[in-house]
Amino acid sequence: MTIFLFLIFLILLLAIILYDSNYKNKKLYSRVYLCITFISLLIVSGCRGLSIGTDTNMYVRAFNAVKSIQDMFVYYVDRFEVGYRFFNVMIKQLSDNPHLLLFFSSVLILLMTYYFFYKESKYPWMSLLMFVGLMYYSNSMCLLRQYLAIGFVFLAIVCLEKQKRFKFLGLVILASLFHSSAIITILLYPLMKIEITNSNRRIIIAVALISTLFANQLINLVIRIVPKYTSYLTSDKYYLENQIGTILKAILQFLFFVFVNYSYKRNYENNKSSILKIGYYCSLSACVISFVSINGAILDRMAVYFSIINCITIPNMIFTFKSINNRRLFVVILIIICLSYYIIILVYRPYWSGIIPYVFWE
Repeated sequence: MTIFLFLIFLILLLAIILYDSNYKNKKLYSRVYLCITFISLLIVSGCRGLSIGTDTNMYVRAFNAVKSIQDMFVYYVDRFEVGYRFFNVMIKQLSDNPHLLLFFSSVLILLMTYYFFYKESKYPWMSLLMFVGLMYYSNSMCLLRQYLAIGFVFLAIVCLEKQKRFKFLGLVILASLFHSSAIITILLYPLMKIEITNSNRRIIIAVALISTLFANQLINLVIRIVPKYTSYLTSDKYYLENQIGTILKAILQFLFFVFVNYSYKRNYENNKSSILKIGYYCSLSACVISFVSINGAILDRMAVYFSIINCITIPNMIFTFKSINNRRLFVVILIIICLSYYIIILVYRPYWSGIIPYVFWE
């Protein structure tokens, strides 16, 4: 656990040293900060042992089974999407060593994540703190396919923010080739056509709340579309253990949306940027889906596509406050939330992601 505590405090310490030392060179210091932390996170996730991560063994077995392009249409066809299987084949051309699968997966995930934070966040260090502190980084070590898909969703959102709609749709489809659940993010396209004004904001929230009343129907629809996830509803492990996690996440997403909604309302006239609008809809979607997922873990996997966008939305909303004291207050609160959540999960629920005890390149 020590190595993960080191990472979170490194993120905070470097932010204090580099960002506060010379604010005029913010862009330069931001790049230095991101480079140092990128290398640190890559060493831990990319060079981890094959036993680190709850699903890593499954991915290693699949990697060992697929040896050629022909094999990708034979093995794990019903379990893994074609994009991920092709990714395995490409790595297999370089080496049969499964450590390369973990390393290149980590490189891709972190590169796309860092690019997204650098391009879209007003406070990249804060975004990174949330990425690590809210366990997204830890989960990326066991949910390879989904976090590769999330990386492409990040790129898609950058395109959507620039109104490059065809590129957005193409990247969402590419993401779904790594994890089929990523297709849900295509909903952002029609949502962006709905303006968020003070008059219709209540209507939007009301519609979202009403949708939670149809939770069971929504879950059954998802299962019919993706039957391989039926086990998420029937597993005793889910009801006895993972439900605690979904409730905790739902509460956290609710608190985030309350802040996002308050900030958006308070600064609406001065902040009508596309990325804030995307962030608002993602935060609302994450909140609704997280509460619905209490009755079905399958939707918890879908909520993460939206909840992880809070990593840029919360810092960007904090940036909209004109008062320096208000900014500092919310920054301190966010740091406390991230550190508390991170330490509690690492200490009391380390087996959720399977990263403790950590083993280096076994």
